Amino acid sequence: MYKIKNRVILLLTVFLTGVLVLNSLAQSKATIENIDFYAEGSKLVITYDIVNAKDGETFETWAKITTESGKEIIPTTTYGDIGKGVTGGPNKRIEWDLQSDNISIDEAFSVEVYARSDLKDKKKEDEPKIKTQAKGISPVGAMALSAILPGLGRTVAKGGGGQWVLGLVGYGFVAGSVIMNNGASNAYEDYLVAETLEDRDDLFEEAENKDLYSKVFIGGAAAIWIFDIIYTGAVADKERRSKNQKGLSLNYQFDPQSGAPLLGLRFTF
Repeated sequence: MYKIKNRVILLLTVFLTGVLVLNSLAQSKATIENIDFYAEGSKLVITYDIVNAKDGETFETWAKITTESGKEIIPTTTYGDIGKGVTGGPNKRIEWDLQSDNISIDEAFSVEVYARSDLKDKKKEDEPKIKTQAKGISPVGAMALSAILPGLGRTVAKGGGGQWVLGLVGYGFVAGSVIMNNGASNAYEDYLVAETLEDRDDLFEEAENKDLYSKVFIGGAAAIWIFDIIYTGAVADKERRSKNQKGLSLNYQFDPQSGAPLLGLRFTF
């Protein structure tokens, strides 16, 4: 037997509902009014009106039952104007099947109807999506990275790759030059204190060879740095132009009088 005592603090119900609707619907002027309910067999029928709704505005509605002892009940087996897609207007009806929810109420209770407008969500869906495009690194920035580590600027400009390995080769050449230079210096010092002519000749030749290797290594390192910085600038500029972006561009010309290539920088706004 499912008993429903038809007693409710109606003013409290309407007040709470109105406040919640206004707070949750910052973009909507709709309110819920004329809440009423009555028993119909094992069902509780709740009626209400949604007034001041905009054209095409829909709502997500739900109900809450609060007993006199303070117990809150959220109906689950419901039918009618409840859930998503409820339109505005009068004579809205919710049917709650207490028997299906295995609920028995034998004390006074109040009914609260809540609603949330879908205007905000719909507005977000209708808003055009703005596509953003990564600017990437500027040619000057890429060249600066390559000055630190050859190949790094091209790796960043292209968004990946193993070009930075060239930097390891460059620093390997620098290390080799330092080692050979120290070896040449040590050999020359030993040459100065050598006691036999044969030792002096061998040490002098060793010092000359290591000094030559040192210069070859440092020259190779310099070639790697210079080539990669210039090439990185060209690659970064190409990447930026392919994305239709403004910024620093590089111009290459050949001077027939000096017979040397010229590198020009141009910045556009």
